[in-house]
Amino acid sequence: MPSAFGSLVDSFLKEEYEDSPTLASSLGLTEYDERLDDTSAAAYERRQASDLEWLRSLPHGPIQVEGLTDAQFVHGSPVDEDDYLVSLRDAVAPLLLSSVALTFFGHTHLQGGFSAHNDVSDVFRPSYRTVGQAESCQFPLKEGVRYLLNPGSVGQPRDGDWRAAFALYDSDDRIWVSNGMTFYTAKLVRAVK
Repeated sequence: MPSAFGSLVDSFLKEEYEDSPTLASSLGLTEYDERLDDTSAAAYERRQASDLEWLRSLPHGPIQVEGLTDAQFVHGSPVDEDDYLVSLRDAVAPLLLSSVALTFFGHTHLQGGFSAHNDVSDVFRPSYRTVGQAESCQFPLKEGVRYLLNPGSVGQPRDGDWRAAFALYDSDDRIWVSNGMTFYTAKLVRAVK
């Protein structure tokens, strides 16, 4: 049985491939080879309305995932999905108000995070040694400390580092691994133009 997330992805991709058979064919899905995209104004408006409906159907955070009992996932912050957590000052209230030790968030596209224990709070960012090369930084997470963790962004970094930023979390060993991988920005810019 697919997970709720898997079902969400499946429904999104099914509709995306129906609306953009050229994309589906380019990905090797041969059942779309005989069709072209509808580029009419009416089709554009229909897709736009459908995309908004799909976005509205997404669950609001915080979201908890089965198997990660002491973690939650949010877009902006556990207090408000639209909040930007950029500085330690922004993060203190969400850290103190959170009912779980780990909150994974995005929104700012800034890789790294914040921590709080008793009356001490801190900020941490990966300290990569190179520019543009693939690197990883490990952050062992301590028991009894609350964390707000941001994996960063693939394709839209806002920290001046154009690598694709993402993170992995090892829940068994409580290790957060920030990664920066080579990202071909020029290719993306050409594709978007």
